[in-house]
Amino acid sequence: MNILYEDNHLLVVEKPINIPVYEDSSGDKDLLTFRF
Repeated sequence: MNILYEDNHLLVVEKPINIPVYEDSSGDKDLLTFRF
């Protein structure tokens, strides 16, 4: 994932299509899991 902008309040990323933003029932890693 490319981080386009980051500060203390905001994170802007260019994420691949196959990564969910939020956790769902699929059990796949979500965006927050990859970042933190």
